[in-house]
Amino acid sequence: MHGIEVFSDRPVHSGRKTGFTLIEMSVVLVVIGLVIGTIVPLLISQIRQEKIREVREVVRIARDEIVGFARMNKRLPTRSEFSSQIGHTIDPWNEELFYLPAEGMTSPDNLCDDIDSIAGLSIEVPGRDQDVLRAGFIVGSKGANYQSNTYLGATLIRSYNQGDGLSNEGTEGTVIVKSYGENDQEDNKYDDIVEFVTLYYLDSRVCP
Repeated sequence: MHGIEVFSDRPVHSGRKTGFTLIEMSVVLVVIGLVIGTIVPLLISQIRQEKIREVREVVRIARDEIVGFARMNKRLPTRSEFSSQIGHTIDPWNEELFYLPAEGMTSPDNLCDDIDSIAGLSIEVPGRDQDVLRAGFIVGSKGANYQSNTYLGATLIRSYNQGDGLSNEGTEGTVIVKSYGENDQEDNKYDDIVEFVTLYYLDSRVCP
């Protein structure tokens, strides 16, 4: 009687367990670390840039709302009125914007009658040989460090509710604006985002 040969497609196991070795696992972890090390800084940078874009937009809107207030009232808001009557005064870091009008700009008299006699603020702007003269006001965000780095002379400009000793009605002097990332007078990194408007611009927008 002949035997019957049985053939099977099932593989023959040698008894060796399959899986990752310690070296293979180490290589995988190194690759994952490199990927994370590359992607995470890019994501952080993108988030930071997006936040800065949001802040710039808030500051621009606040600037335009101040001009709108002036168009309706023929004067700029005082610093306390800015805090209470302007719609966009909080930045994306949930910090109040700082605002400083020039002396004589918040008077209840008609601004258009007196604008030629107002000295205005001077703005020291990076990259310019000469200061911007006769600015009507400056408004800005304190940036990601929650600390204003913008000075009027030797006085740090803060939001009205923080207090900086500057007049609620406005003042004269030179506002010092630095380039983003540059050191301020106290060697802190400047990250304020500011806007200002000249008296010429206000005259063209506010006065008929």
